[in-house]
Amino acid sequence: MEEKKSCCCGSLPKGLWWLLTLLGLPLLYFLMFNANKDPIESDLTQRVKSALHGQSLDWVNVNVDERGRDVLLSGEAPSPGEGDKALALARSVEGVRIAEGEFTEFVATEDMTLNVTFEDGEIKLDGEVASQTEADAIVAAATERVGEGNVINNLVVNKKVKHTGWLGKLTDLFKLGVDGGSMSLTSEGLKYTGTVDSEDKKNGILDGAKELLGSLNIPIINGLSVVLPEPEPEPVAVPEPTPEPVAADTPKPDPAVKVEPEPEPEPVAEPEPTEQEKAIMACQSRLNEVMEGKSIHFSTNAAVIKEDSYPLLNEIAAVITECHDAISGGVEINGHTDSRGDDSYNMALSLRRAQAVKKYLTEHQVNATLLKPVGHGETSPIASNDTPEGMAQNRRITFTIIKE
Repeated sequence: MEEKKSCCCGSLPKGLWWLLTLLGLPLLYFLMFNANKDPIESDLTQRVKSALHGQSLDWVNVNVDERGRDVLLSGEAPSPGEGDKALALARSVEGVRIAEGEFTEFVATEDMTLNVTFEDGEIKLDGEVASQTEADAIVAAATERVGEGNVINNLVVNKKVKHTGWLGKLTDLFKLGVDGGSMSLTSEGLKYTGTVDSEDKKNGILDGAKELLGSLNIPIINGLSVVLPEPEPEPVAVPEPTPEPVAADTPKPDPAVKVEPEPEPEPVAEPEPTEQEKAIMACQSRLNEVMEGKSIHFSTNAAVIKEDSYPLLNEIAAVITECHDAISGGVEINGHTDSRGDDSYNMALSLRRAQAVKKYLTEHQVNATLLKPVGHGETSPIASNDTPEGMAQNRRITFTIIKE
């Protein structure tokens, strides 16, 4: 029988046929690899970008084009070490073989500005800072002074701004601020403005700021003015009345004449309280009973309510809700402090604590329009401030129903 031959390769020598076959395999691999290269590189690029974004490294550019599984990172690093952080993160992504970086370091050229206004138990923040981390630290320090919900944050993050070294001092710097005044930190230095009632208070604020920032060589600028309180008026001496002369010939009463005593005046009957007044007195009595022997506790020098006071506040919320119809005039939430610290600071702190109680009660179904927070500071002590026990009694919150 005749041997059958291939129609295509029968005329080729066997050695040449094998040579063409071996040459075709690399070509086939090349075609298959390039057919899948774009999807592989696109997927790897996306996964590296996602990992970088998760660590807020959005400034990094990712290049995998024509690199297979090798990654080239580039960009302007906002601070030293950020480039190394990006490379380490890229190398940890599954599928990346090699990660290299071509980074330039960004140099901040602008000074940070911070303007703080203290007004009616609130703090307003304005200015430009280097990072969101610094902005969050400033807001946290302000919240410690005035309590949560009382900070108006208008800070702007600008990467051109230099990082600062005094963030750890902010909590104490805010405590020195005067209610109704301001505090500003610029390239010129730190400046407090506002009105105080004595030279000692002014000097205390400025000396405190110098002590906090002395190691950082930040100038302290005085914008405080001293307004002395009006002097108490001198009491006017009232002359002693001249006694009436007694006539020498005043007749003695005749014992034979009976003098009738003056009749006792009829007692005036107290008016019967109205039903509304009875309801108010009953609700006030319930509030007093709930608070008897108990206190609402706060973090030291702050308007943050401690968790151990939540059950007591829940009882107060229940009484006010049940008495809603009887207390249409509202309920005063009165905040008091002991005598330690500056008068104006204590007044603002007592108001912030009363406001914090209002916020808690409104979050527990109490009508906000019924609650009137009032700060009394250290003006109404109920015990001596010379002992820890007395100061503890003076730090208090009370509830008074307002009579219409």
